[in-house]
Amino acid sequence: MQDVQQRTHGRSILTAESARALLLDPGAREIFGRPARLAGLALRAPIAMVGVVHSERVVLVGHVGVPEPWSATRQVPLGATFCRYVADTKAVFAVEDAARHPLGFSVARLDKFNRVAYLGAPIVVEGRVVAVLSVCDVQPRRWSQDEMTLIRDLATAVQRDLELLGSRFEWRAAAPIAQAGAAPDGMVTLDAEWRFAFMNEHAQELLGRAEADLLERRFWHVYPGLVGTAFHRECLRVTSDRVPIEQEIHCRSIDRWLEVRGYPTADGGAALHLRDVSARRAAQEELRGRESRYRRMFEESHTALFLMDRDSTLLEVNQLFESLAGRPRDELYRMRMMDLVCDHDAFDRILPDLREHQVINGVELTLRHADGSEMVCVMNCGSQMVDGDTVYAGSLRDITKDKEAQDELVRSALHDALTGLPNRIVFMDRLERLLTHSQRRVGYGFAVLFLDLDNFKQINDSLGHLAGDELLVTVARRLESCVRQGDTVARIGGDEFAILLDMIQDAAAVTFIVDRIRESLGQPFNPEVAVDGVSASIGIAISVSGYERAEDLLRDADSAMYRAKASGLCDYVIFDSDMHDRAIAQRQLEEDLRSALNRTEFELLYHPIIELERGVIMGLEALVRWNHPTRGVLLPQEFMSLAEQTGLIVDMGWWVLNEACMQMRTWQLGHPASAANITISVNLSAKQFVHPALLDRVDEALHDTGLPPESLRLDVTEAVVMQNPQLSARLLEELRLRGIRICIDDFGTGYTSLRELRQFPISCLKIDRSFVHSLGTATESSEIVQTIVALGRSMSIDAVAEGVETTDQLDQLRRLGARFAQGYLFSMPTGARETAVLFAD
Repeated sequence: MQDVQQRTHGRSILTAESARALLLDPGAREIFGRPARLAGLALRAPIAMVGVVHSERVVLVGHVGVPEPWSATRQVPLGATFCRYVADTKAVFAVEDAARHPLGFSVARLDKFNRVAYLGAPIVVEGRVVAVLSVCDVQPRRWSQDEMTLIRDLATAVQRDLELLGSRFEWRAAAPIAQAGAAPDGMVTLDAEWRFAFMNEHAQELLGRAEADLLERRFWHVYPGLVGTAFHRECLRVTSDRVPIEQEIHCRSIDRWLEVRGYPTADGGAALHLRDVSARRAAQEELRGRESRYRRMFEESHTALFLMDRDSTLLEVNQLFESLAGRPRDELYRMRMMDLVCDHDAFDRILPDLREHQVINGVELTLRHADGSEMVCVMNCGSQMVDGDTVYAGSLRDITKDKEAQDELVRSALHDALTGLPNRIVFMDRLERLLTHSQRRVGYGFAVLFLDLDNFKQINDSLGHLAGDELLVTVARRLESCVRQGDTVARIGGDEFAILLDMIQDAAAVTFIVDRIRESLGQPFNPEVAVDGVSASIGIAISVSGYERAEDLLRDADSAMYRAKASGLCDYVIFDSDMHDRAIAQRQLEEDLRSALNRTEFELLYHPIIELERGVIMGLEALVRWNHPTRGVLLPQEFMSLAEQTGLIVDMGWWVLNEACMQMRTWQLGHPASAANITISVNLSAKQFVHPALLDRVDEALHDTGLPPESLRLDVTEAVVMQNPQLSARLLEELRLRGIRICIDDFGTGYTSLRELRQFPISCLKIDRSFVHSLGTATESSEIVQTIVALGRSMSIDAVAEGVETTDQLDQLRRLGARFAQGYLFSMPTGARETAVLFAD
């Protein structure tokens, strides 16, 4: 309750002028150096200060790191200083780079720090700024919101301390600053028996007793509570030993602390010089209290904090630092920071940088715990001047778990999750480096192996995915055991692996390792997998001059692997010059194909579909041809598979769809009588059919060309439809609702049953040309054709026989009941101009 009253009283009597006086008082000034030191430490700033704003001057009352000559004069004109702007705004003020700030700053005598960052907060009393708490850095710096909040809170703490101390000093607003804190001295003389002989007015005021009441009375009778105390014993020495003394005592009766200096007098008595030091004692108590709070903040910080000298000897550490190092504090004070760091050379390189720039942030160090374990820490450190010496205040934060999580994230991004092998990204990076190295060093060689496990899908389906995964892990370990140190084994995807063999001079060295791999994979696996062994098809590409891209080497090894798989199981093929030439030709064809659409090199031909009973055209099928600039006209079988592999088939397919719809609509408008009931058939590739934009592209083609939906027929192969029957049924139903007809192409080559066929809204089946060609020579083909025709008729679905080339085939189809046919017997595919003749009125 008394403390609350004192605080209230302090607020009531404290004024702006008395607050300035209190700040400038030599006895209280040391209190306010502590916030400056705390601000410098907490904000990792090399310079911190408390400056009193008075009479167009800034008087320095507490500072850390301020160089000469400013620290000597301790005052500068207010002028256009940073303190001026804080005082004018009465708010936290931050400057990232004074040299570039639009307001401009006078940095007084800090000329060598003319590129600095400032952060300051006002200390306000009675609505007036009496002082500024500020820090500055020797290089441009962006201040965070947390740092602004921290300096504001520190300034507020100083303001509260001023209010509390004001009540104890009892300053008067009218007291001149030059006399602030000065108290008159009391003089008392005593005889040899310690009886009062004289007291001046100040002594009477200090003791609270009139001279008349004390004369001739013994000092120890007036103050019996002092008898037997250290003060009593010291005072007796003045008269007995004739020596001066100096003591501080607390007078309970007047609740004051007095500084007493005793001197022996010529008559055997004593003279006492009394001075009221209550304010100083109160300030010291506050200082101890503040130091206790700062110590508690230091000790309980969630960051490991330390102080060290220029040689890295530890001067101060907190509890978290002790825990981080695993050593007691007294042991740490005999050590240097360098002794705790694993890499001494790295720390040796840090110290000069710290001395030069005075601050370092975000430096990673590996710290060794007392038990031998290591941890990765981030160190922030800045220099400060304390009692004329440079010390470094810093913090350490353990980021070992963060680094481990980051390393695990990088590892998972660069390695296969199942086998732990490097993935395609790592493999291609290492392959790229070896290729670059081989281009610079004559005679240097390496090889790329591409492996694909034979019949892995059957193993996976029969044993289950868990056993399949276990098999892949075992295969990965065996592959690693077959290669040399420095070689790379990677999992490319699924059951495909790639191996990079470094420093290979000839094919014999490669085949030696390949034989080891085949032998290792052929050994029985563990009982959980229950597989006697596996085989792999292996493609090999050996580095030769002419390779410029790592992708080309991997692709050639992949091509050789497919050649090995085609030749038989458990085989390998080395990519040779003939395959190289074919691969180059294939890559050239791919480049030509990518630009063919832009160069309008594609052309549509139209092949009629005939109704056999009347011999009239019931539809046209759009067929694409490529007018290659150097190779002439290319048929679909020469480039369609490449278009599928590269994904170019999608853009090509959209072009065919739009071109065919536009041409059919042109014929309908030009020949309304003969072309109105004829449909145009467009083939959809597998990638087009599952493309998310299929329905939108079909809608756009019909809308842009004006072709009626019932005039369009889309052909999809049986194999494509059966890959995902549920998705196919939904897409085909959406197309049917638009009025578009659906035809199943190459029907009979798959395993679609009648029940499965009924779920699809189709209007036409195309009998594969392989059955038509063998009519009359293979009884089975005749039965299949007859079955398809009967199936279609029972479901009201048209059946079209493809590839009719002879009259015998036509006669057979008629006997089997076929109604529609298509083939060279009726017409060759023709261009748009030639096809238009069929619609002539």
